[in-house]
Amino acid sequence: MTLFYRITVSIFALALHFPATAVAQAYPEKPVRVIVVFPPGGSNDVVARIVFQKMSEMLGEQFVIDNRGGAAGAIGSEVVANSPADGYTLMVQSATHVANPHVYKKLPYDPQRDLQPITQLTVGGNVVVVHPSVPAKSIKEFIALAKSRPGELNYATAGAGNLLGIANFKIMTGIDMVPIAYKGTGQAVISLISGEVGFFS
Repeated sequence: MTLFYRITVSIFALALHFPATAVAQAYPEKPVRVIVVFPPGGSNDVVARIVFQKMSEMLGEQFVIDNRGGAAGAIGSEVVANSPADGYTLMVQSATHVANPHVYKKLPYDPQRDLQPITQLTVGGNVVVVHPSVPAKSIKEFIALAKSRPGELNYATAGAGNLLGIANFKIMTGIDMVPIAYKGTGQAVISLISGEVGFFS
């Protein structure tokens, strides 16, 4: 994991040293705002804080994390889209960036026109987690339980754009569960730990 982050940071630093608008200009010459489009505590926030702490150390300038959660990342994305295109406002997003144009009828920005990708920071996967109060010890037992109680079990989501994996799971298994949406993964996990919801992925 450490090696992966070192490689990622090196590629990212290289990309930032050669911004398209000012190749000859030293970068950065002032603090850089990093918009994380989810609340603190989620995977995007954790990765951003690790990576940009190293960026600050490497480049000698501050990279300031600014959490702008809500609407599966659309709120933070709009902030970035409306910021000057000078390289001093960056965004950490997730797969919801691709999903949002298909989830929301109208976004206040154009994902392809208004935002320019730089690099991929990390790769992750989904895992299924249930609260200890849920009487299931395996995915097979959980599916059987959900099928025996259609529409009764609830689950946490980190926003509309994060529903696609769960939707696919529900279609594949034929189960019916009730989604409870949160602004980000951090809040969803807290809800799961407290027993407010029984399932999260």
